[in-house]
Amino acid sequence: MTYEELDRTESGKLAAVFRGALLLAFAAPGFLMGKNTTRECMKDDDIRLFLGNTLLYEIMPASHAEKSAAETAAGGVCGALENAGGGLDMNTSFSMALSSVGDTLELMSRYLEDNSFLPWGLSFGFASLIMTLSGVRRHRPSGEGKDRGGKEGAFYELIREDGPFRVDLDEDTLCAFSRLACDMSGESLAYAALADVEIWGRDLREIHGLEETVAEHLRDLQMLGVREAMILNGKRAREASGL
Repeated sequence: MTYEELDRTESGKLAAVFRGALLLAFAAPGFLMGKNTTRECMKDDDIRLFLGNTLLYEIMPASHAEKSAAETAAGGVCGALENAGGGLDMNTSFSMALSSVGDTLELMSRYLEDNSFLPWGLSFGFASLIMTLSGVRRHRPSGEGKDRGGKEGAFYELIREDGPFRVDLDEDTLCAFSRLACDMSGESLAYAALADVEIWGRDLREIHGLEETVAEHLRDLQMLGVREAMILNGKRAREASGL
């Protein structure tokens, strides 16, 4: 089933919320591990397990949806992410995650209300997205000035181990992230990123515990590496459910 077909079903609205939350959870970790599509991500056993734990133990319960509706929406989204057409590319994944961040933060807040702590998997994905985009830089062809006038040929790019990646997202958002650096301390980066109203439309430090949790994840990303930190938080997501 395609996204368009899924969105027209009775569970379409719920599926859209699940899709945005899942993409926020695993697209950035997948990108940092060299993946270029959601299909590639879901072929990775560690990412797939992390995705499953985050969906089953965090996203579905926090939605407060009926079990049958949540299962239908989750199944449709996972199928679309792994479809035969190759899944979503990373630019589309980042764009959809960012455009759905309000709904995802609402899920995280509901989880917090239900459990008195923030969800490990979703908050890790959110921290990974911050880490990823904080490395963005504006590429200027030879001879271009230093203004943000959008001259033809200018674009933003991320640097990862296999080389530069051209990122096509909202320019104001990328400009704001370009003021940050992925090698800042976890505490400094969490404070600066979450406080940036230009990115989120609000000061996200107001969400109880989010700044401290994101800072912890950023430290883990820097010290443990992406894969080990992701595996750790997938386990935390499952263990926090008591199952």
